[in-house]
Amino acid sequence: MILTVGNTKGGTGKSTIAVNLAIHRAQTHKVMLVDGDEQKSALSFTDLRGAKNDYTAVALTGLSLRQQVPNIAKLYDEVIIDVGGRDSGSLRAALTISDLLVIPIAPRTFDVWALEEMVLLFDEAQGFNEKLQGVVVLNLAEVQGKDNEAAKQAILEYQELTLLDTVIMRRKVYAESISKGLGVMEMKPRNVKAIAEFEHLVEEIYRRNSQ
Repeated sequence: MILTVGNTKGGTGKSTIAVNLAIHRAQTHKVMLVDGDEQKSALSFTDLRGAKNDYTAVALTGLSLRQQVPNIAKLYDEVIIDVGGRDSGSLRAALTISDLLVIPIAPRTFDVWALEEMVLLFDEAQGFNEKLQGVVVLNLAEVQGKDNEAAKQAILEYQELTLLDTVIMRRKVYAESISKGLGVMEMKPRNVKAIAEFEHLVEEIYRRNSQ
């Protein structure tokens, strides 16, 4: 399976989701994490993990990403691609070879508006890659207020994509774990709420792909 975590809008938490997915899935699968973002956030995080790392990571962009990942995928159970932050050749390349696109969206007006551009790219990619499916996860959500529900309603207008039930809340533990080179599941003391919501996200993503 080739899974891309991407968005043309920056600041939606895609790298945090991508590296946590890689750590979680590497517990039971052979995983390759591909950093297709020019900022190389996922690769820098992997370097920080050092000897405790349990997945393989590589940086690939543009044409190299499109050409090499399908061959890499034959050697691994799963490939997770972290790419985006803008409409780039790397994002477009990832969409042409992926089985599933996971789009993190924060419940903010600009983020929801930016989803229209992502939907256009998704529709275009499906013309070359019929197997591509797309899901949206509400990320960096607020504990209080009406923004979460308003964002959900706006996302549901895009019938090309499926809004996942899981909501990832804005929690300090996500930033703290990244700074330590750890997944949210590895942090001590354990943040039960963060772990539960992320495990639910993983289960929902991979259950959908198996259908």
